[in-house]
Amino acid sequence: NVLKAARPWSYPASLSPVILASVLVYNSSSTFIVLDFLLVLFATILFHTAANVSNSYFDYKSGLDTAQHSSDRTFFEYGISLNQALIFLITSYLASFIFFSILLIKSTSDYP
Repeated sequence: NVLKAARPWSYPASLSPVILASVLVYNSSSTFIVLDFLLVLFATILFHTAANVSNSYFDYKSGLDTAQHSSDRTFFEYGISLNQALIFLITSYLASFIFFSILLIKSTSDYP
């Protein structure tokens, strides 16, 4: 149910630019660093997940989403509590931050 709350069907909107940028970098430099690609890919998925769950959480908490008037069924049909959603979104944001931080540290450590 948590995976449904993440709305993975919307991931192509975030992953397409990552893949396209990777292809463009490879075409311009003939190098492809798999670890960098994976760090960006996972960070992007986690950030997108956190954004989706944040949207559901705050729409529900503010009263914008109700059982009668909402296309987002996260809290009405998936059996997820507000606390579970909050933990999931914080964890996703933190994990995304960690992946981006690793990439940043790795990228800057290559320079003298």
